[in-house]
Amino acid sequence: MKTLSLSTALLSALVLSAAAQAAPTVGAQGKINFTGDINADACTVAGSGMASRGVFNYDMGSVSNLSLGTEDAPATSSTNLPSMPIPVELTLQCATGTQVTLALTPAIASGKGVGVSGLATGAQIMLTKATDGSIIDFTAGTNTIPAGLDSNGKVTVSLLAYYTRKAGVAAAAVTPGTANGTVNYVLSYE
Repeated sequence: MKTLSLSTALLSALVLSAAAQAAPTVGAQGKINFTGDINADACTVAGSGMASRGVFNYDMGSVSNLSLGTEDAPATSSTNLPSMPIPVELTLQCATGTQVTLALTPAIASGKGVGVSGLATGAQIMLTKATDGSIIDFTAGTNTIPAGLDSNGKVTVSLLAYYTRKAGVAAAAVTPGTANGTVNYVLSYE
């Protein structure tokens, strides 16, 4: 009888051991997809306003028409209200040995500046170089900026964007409302 009990216990242990090593229960299943594209760009562009690849958004905020400078002096208001510059930074990272220029073209031209769409009238957007305040003049349509890369192939193009009055428009004559503008950019490699 002892042999039978010992045999039964041994057999039970083997069955339990085999059951513990049975095939696991299959859980959630799916797949992982990778999408994208390979391009021939020698540089990448990044910046704080980047919304998606190649698209930058900068909120100009709500600005009093009485604080607007002119296209020749975007940072200077004709009243005691300050002009409100918005920093725009585009960081280029390029392959070794790349020579690059950045061409900026407003979607809507407006004198030296960028024309706006929306309900506001008499206003435009002006871009200046953050380093020296010089105006990015769009009178010819496109303004090209040489991008002097450092030894690591990197440069940050720092600009300031201002709402301004169009040439010859008084601050009080600017009609308030939405004022959206777009500047297209193209990198050219040599």
